[in-house]
Amino acid sequence: MQFIANGGQINVKPSNQLFSALQTLFDHFNKALFDDRLPVVMLLVQREGGGVMGHYVEDRWMNGQGEKAGEISLNPAFVAKSRLIEVCQTLVHEMCHHWQECFGKPSRKCYHNKEWARKMIEVGLMPSTTGEPGGAITGQTMSDYPIEGGPFHVAYHALLQDKGDHIPWVDRMAIDRLYHPTVVAANDIIEEDHPGAKELAQYHETLLTTEYSPPPEVAALEVRFNDSQIMSELIEDFLPLPVAAKSKTRYRYICEGCDLKIYGKLGISVQCNECERDFILSDQ
Repeated sequence: MQFIANGGQINVKPSNQLFSALQTLFDHFNKALFDDRLPVVMLLVQREGGGVMGHYVEDRWMNGQGEKAGEISLNPAFVAKSRLIEVCQTLVHEMCHHWQECFGKPSRKCYHNKEWARKMIEVGLMPSTTGEPGGAITGQTMSDYPIEGGPFHVAYHALLQDKGDHIPWVDRMAIDRLYHPTVVAANDIIEEDHPGAKELAQYHETLLTTEYSPPPEVAALEVRFNDSQIMSELIEDFLPLPVAAKSKTRYRYICEGCDLKIYGKLGISVQCNECERDFILSDQ
């Protein structure tokens, strides 16, 4: 990537670079994890509220010939403060939704059911409501973590052999992720009897008897592309990356009679049971 500083022109086409990179990621994991069976989707970047790093919508797009395509979108507000492995996790997470829409039976909107969870485990990502071992594998809001030596982890290491710009552009107004990536050994999941342990044994029995180590040919590359390095560190240090302030979601209210304090969303109307007076919004 080349920049001309001091108000000059950028001599590349950012949109072409970014969306070509996203398509390359999709194609790589489609071939490695889904036998190249997933139909094409529209890949987008779109800001989302509520701490969501990605989403999938079925048949959202259509061309003049009546052909339809689903949509997978990544939230650019999170990408710069995320690790490359996290971006890939999010993409594959949404690709599992796409697989379920095409070949399975999705449940209600935004709910992650057992069929989806089993597919995630099959491709080497353990779903978790907490983003860590021990979280439930089904639910409305889900994160996940890679299973060491599983298909996703192996496919991710294969990706590292390509020294190109996997995410060539990032949003400078980045915010921190809610979860931090962790890779967990299959034996640890089984021994602790975490949710999904039975499914893990079903799909990845060989992982329970072998120790995994990255292929030797990517060892040097992991100095640059390692699981602890965020995307903004992989891109030329042209300008500092400011961290956007987190939006305020809780406000303090004080009872006018006894000074009891409570917290809640903006605009609530609450009365104190002790002195029967209203709570008022506090600026402190």
